[in-house]
Amino acid sequence: MFDLYVPETRVPVPDLAGRVYVRVWNHIDREMVGRVSDTLAKAPNAEHLTIDVDSYGGEALAAIDLFILLDRHPATRKVAFGAHVQSAAILPLMAGDQRIARRGASVLLHPARSGSAEDLAWIDEQYAKIIAARTGAPIDVISREQSTEEPSGLGWCLQNKIFTKVLN
Repeated sequence: MFDLYVPETRVPVPDLAGRVYVRVWNHIDREMVGRVSDTLAKAPNAEHLTIDVDSYGGEALAAIDLFILLDRHPATRKVAFGAHVQSAAILPLMAGDQRIARRGASVLLHPARSGSAEDLAWIDEQYAKIIAARTGAPIDVISREQSTEEPSGLGWCLQNKIFTKVLN
């Protein structure tokens, strides 16, 4: 039902002009960033961008690049759906103007885990800044939630606009 489909399967689907679909599933890495970049480059004038996130995370810096790619795409309507939104997967979700929780959605924010102490602090700060900027939640609220290393409840996610809506 979309004109472009990423990444694993390339099943032909009906064309809906002006739409692009990006699938952020499994491990986020440089390869995924490349696939998403290729997909978005083929649809520079798409008005509607759908981001489907179901991932337990991956490489922190690749997730930042993925967020930038999705955020800078000129689509006027960006909708992100979240199922498992864990660790680095939070950033592609944040590229959506509407962020919709799928039934049973789970979110886990936590501090970065690999790199020098300076790099880890920088990564944590960037994640918190991006989330706060996209949600309007205070950065200290986001940082505090990151530090718990516990799954974030759906109520907290809605209150702090991680998700803007829940699918029934």
